[in-house]
Amino acid sequence: MGLNEAVRSGFDHFSNWKGRASRPAYWYLVLAYIIAFAVPMILGSAIGGGLGVLLSIIALIVWLAFVIPLIGAAVRRLHDGGRSGWWYFITLVPLIGGIWLLVLLILEGDAGPNEYGPNPGSGVSEPDGVAAAPAAGEVPPAV
Repeated sequence: MGLNEAVRSGFDHFSNWKGRASRPAYWYLVLAYIIAFAVPMILGSAIGGGLGVLLSIIALIVWLAFVIPLIGAAVRRLHDGGRSGWWYFITLVPLIGGIWLLVLLILEGDAGPNEYGPNPGSGVSEPDGVAAAPAAGEVPPAV
């Protein structure tokens, strides 16, 4: 999965809180956000004045555009490791929470299917790196 596919997947599934997301799908989306947010912020700070304010507003719009897709991708990334999306709120724990979430997002996901769907890297998933969750009451197939 490349950067373009990951960004497209993140925005296509921005409100999908079910299923699983592969590591590349998540981290390429994060990389695209960092690039899209940092460039106008750095240029805005360097230029200053009216154009600097405009670039800062553009950075704010980028943040608003990416915030929900990033949270959705993080929840699906947590699902890939067999964890509930509620683990996202571990960031509310001072000092250690953000580090803990970062570690959970970096860890490799479950090799086979889990309660949130098939492995997104197994070829059973959708072509954009997001595996669909099983229907209610349905047991994922065994590998």
